Amino acid sequence: MTFTPKDAAPLDGGIAPGTVVVVGALDGLPRPADLMTLSNGLHVRWSRGAQTATGAEGRVSLDGVAIADGRLLRSGEDLQQVWGGRDPVTFAHWWGRHARQASCAYVWHAPTQRLVVLPDALGGATVFVHEVGGVQVLSSDYAALIEVLDDLGLRPGKDLMYQVERTVFGSGGLYETSHEGGRRVPTFTHLDITSAELREVRYDVAPVLDEPRSYYEGLASVRADVLDSIAAIAAAPAEERIAHLTGGFDSRMVLGAILEAGVQDRFEFFCSGPPESRDREVADGLARTLGLVRSPSAGLVPHRLGSFADQQLALLGYTAGMSNVGPTGTEDPLDVVAAGGGYGELFRSFYTHAIPGQGPSPWADGHALMTAMVGSAPDQGILSPHAFDLLAGRLTDLLTGIHDSGVPADFVGDVYYSDVRNRYHMGATSLSWSRVGARVNPLYSVSALQAACELPGLARRANVLGYDLLESFGHDLSRYPFDKDRSSIEYRRQRRPRRGLPFADGQITWSTKPARPASGPTPAPMSAERRETVLRRAKALDIIYWQSVNLESTQTVLRRVLEQTDLSTYTDVVNVSYLQDLARTGTWNRTRVRHLYSASAMLMWFGDESQP
Repeated sequence: MTFTPKDAAPLDGGIAPGTVVVVGALDGLPRPADLMTLSNGLHVRWSRGAQTATGAEGRVSLDGVAIADGRLLRSGEDLQQVWGGRDPVTFAHWWGRHARQASCAYVWHAPTQRLVVLPDALGGATVFVHEVGGVQVLSSDYAALIEVLDDLGLRPGKDLMYQVERTVFGSGGLYETSHEGGRRVPTFTHLDITSAELREVRYDVAPVLDEPRSYYEGLASVRADVLDSIAAIAAAPAEERIAHLTGGFDSRMVLGAILEAGVQDRFEFFCSGPPESRDREVADGLARTLGLVRSPSAGLVPHRLGSFADQQLALLGYTAGMSNVGPTGTEDPLDVVAAGGGYGELFRSFYTHAIPGQGPSPWADGHALMTAMVGSAPDQGILSPHAFDLLAGRLTDLLTGIHDSGVPADFVGDVYYSDVRNRYHMGATSLSWSRVGARVNPLYSVSALQAACELPGLARRANVLGYDLLESFGHDLSRYPFDKDRSSIEYRRQRRPRRGLPFADGQITWSTKPARPASGPTPAPMSAERRETVLRRAKALDIIYWQSVNLESTQTVLRRVLEQTDLSTYTDVVNVSYLQDLARTGTWNRTRVRHLYSASAMLMWFGDESQP
C-alpha cells in the first residue's frame, strides 16, 4: 500500500514548527491550515522540511536527533530507513530500547491506520497533551501545540504558577505546562493512536530496570552506551563537530570517552568560559596536555535580537513560555554537531541533601522540603506564602507518588530529578537546539539510572559511578585539575584518590576553519576595566559570565516593567516587595541574580499578549 499525502511546504527561514497530532472530531471547530486527516478522528500537522519523510508504508517525522542502530539520525529520511515499514507496535518497543538522545519519532503506518508517537525513554523530548473542546492535541513541540490550539479557537490561558516555579527552581515540572490544562506523558511511555483511541503504553524496557543486576553489570552497560554514542557522533557527516569542554566533571567524562574511542581528531573543543575564568584555565590545560584542537565557536548559539531583554523574551516566546534557554526560533539550520555533558547528573544524587528519604513519612513536611530546596522560607524570598504552599503540596504529592510506585526511599530524589527536572532543563534544551543542528549528550544512558540505584545514597552523592566510568576510560583524566576539588570526603572513603598531575606547558592548537559569522546586532565593545569588573563579580558570586555582564541592564528592565505593570495580578503568588527590592538593590548573591533574570523575563512574557 502506498501512502502519498500532500507534499510538505518549503521552509521560509527559521525553525519550522514541529509535528502536532489532533485526536477527536473537529465538528464545529475551525480547521487549521496544513492539518491532514489520516483516519476518522485522527489528524496531523506534519513538520515541514527535512524532518518529515514519506515512504511506501506511511510517513514519519523526527523531532530532535537520535542515536539508534549505531547511527546518528538527523532527519525524517534517516528515521524512515531505520523504521523500514516494520509493524509499528513492534517498532515502538525497539525504539524505546535502542534510541538515545532527546528525540521524538512520529510513525504513521498506513496499512494498519496506526500512529505511534515515540519519545526517548528518559523523556528528554517530552510529549505534552492538552485535552479541550472534545479533542486531544499533543506534540513534543509545545509552541507548535499552542499554535494549533489557537487555530482551533481553543487557546488556553498562561499559567503564572508555572513561571513562578521556573523562577524558583530553574525549570517547571510540578506545574507541567506554561499554559493551563496541559500535562506531560510520563517517562518510559509512548502513545499508540488509532481512530478509535489514544493509549499510553509503557516501553518494554521499563520493567527491565527493576530486574536484579549488579552495579558492575550496570557500569559496563553505561560504558558501552557512552562509547557507542561517541562512535556514532564521530562517524556522522558534519561540517563542524564540537565537544564542549569545561572545568567540570561531566565534560571530562565525555572527553574520556572520546579519547578511549580514539576519535579526538574528529572533534574540536570549545569552552564557554571567558579568559582568566577557571573553566578556561582548565580547558586550556587539557588542550595543551592532550593535544586537543580548540574551537572559538560553540557551534550552536542563539541568533542575537536587539537588546538583552529582547533576547530573553524571544527565548521564552519560542518555547511558548516553557524555557528561556536555547534558540530564539529565528535560526536557520546548521550542519553542526555539538556534544555536551548533559545527563551526567543522572550518575550522582542531585537532591540527596534536600530529599534524604528517611523516617516513616519523609515527604510529609512539604514546607521543610521546599525550604531545603529553595533556600528560603515563606516571606523571605520571591514566593508569596500561598505560592509556597502550592508548590510544597505538589512536591509532597509527587515524591509520595514516586515512592508508592516502588522506588526505594533513598532514590526518590534521584527519580524526581530524572523524571521531572532533567526533562525540563537538559532534555528540552537539547531538543530545541537539535531543531537547528544536532545537540547531543553522549552520557545519555538508561542503564545509568539502574547502576546508580545499586549504590547507597552517600556513594551516589560522592559521584562514585561517575568516577568509576571516568577511570575506566584511562588517560589519567581524574588526576588533572578540575575547576574545584571534585573528590569529596565520602568519595575518598570509598576509593583511594590518585595523585594529581599538572597540566603541560606549551601552546594551544586552534582550529583553522573559517569563523562562522555572527548573527544579529554586534554587542558594544567592553573596556578592559569594565571587563575586569564583570569577571571579578562573576567569580565572587559564582554566576555565569553573561549574568554578570547584563546585571545592571536587566535590573533596569525589571524596574521599568514593575513601574508599568499592575502588580495586583501577581500579589497572590509573588512577593512583590522582594521584586521591588531586586529592582533597586546593590546587594547580590547567586540566588538573587537568578531571580532577577527569571522574574524580569516572566513579567515581560506574561504581560505581553503577542507572545504565545
